[in-house]
Amino acid sequence: MLNRIQKILLALLIFNVSQSFAFDGNALSARSQAMGGVGTIFRDANSVFSNQAGLAALQAYQISVGAERRFLSADLQQFSLALIAPTKTGTFGFSVQQFGFTDFNETKLGIGYGKKLGSKLDIGIQLNYLLQHIIEQPNQSAFTVEIGMISNLTKNFRLGFHAFNPLPYSTNNFQKELPSIYTLGIGWQASKNVLLVAEADENLTFQTNIKCGIEYKAVEQFMLRCGVQSNPQAFTAGFGYHIKSFNFDFSNVFHSVLGSTPKVSLTYIFGK
Repeated sequence: MLNRIQKILLALLIFNVSQSFAFDGNALSARSQAMGGVGTIFRDANSVFSNQAGLAALQAYQISVGAERRFLSADLQQFSLALIAPTKTGTFGFSVQQFGFTDFNETKLGIGYGKKLGSKLDIGIQLNYLLQHIIEQPNQSAFTVEIGMISNLTKNFRLGFHAFNPLPYSTNNFQKELPSIYTLGIGWQASKNVLLVAEADENLTFQTNIKCGIEYKAVEQFMLRCGVQSNPQAFTAGFGYHIKSFNFDFSNVFHSVLGSTPKVSLTYIFGK
């Protein structure tokens, strides 16, 4: 019983330290994690986790899975699944995230939608159902929304904005655990092979988190990535290998006290 309690306390401590998982709206892909945690300006299957406006540019059915072991602990694992379905009126995204272990876990289910408004602006919205399970306590649940936009400022500059829980409401279950988080990001395609990104998270509960990253295309199918973030302070690195319909990405986040957090993402694009 003591070991079980210790695991739950550890999981709760990690939430406070890293501001992570479902209830801050952030289960990033390995690509994003490798670039300091920047995600608002990307347009791929994992936009259902970082900025639903990114769905608008997707024109093929896709499926993406991700797995993360936070600080190399078997009890702090996170799994994610994204399904992308384009239509004539926009693109839908369906997502599932789960973090934790048998006695303590959190689940987030989301239905997102992204649509183009002309050639310069994409918008997105998502409805989430959140569920928290702690052993010997009643399950807690809540609904919330996310909204986002991506703007092509120029050919090489892209601006992204995302808000998790922008209109907070009172709920007996998650009144304290559902902050409003606003994220602003920018990407600069400095050259054919170099992408520079930066982002800031604003959360009234925690200090602002500044994130920066770089992606270098070493060869046509292979990318190298690295980054840094300020809160919590961490360095990130990883790589991506894309061939035909498959995208494989790996990242590792290096925290000076808590250690490493590796993550892998695998995406399949139908008909590519």
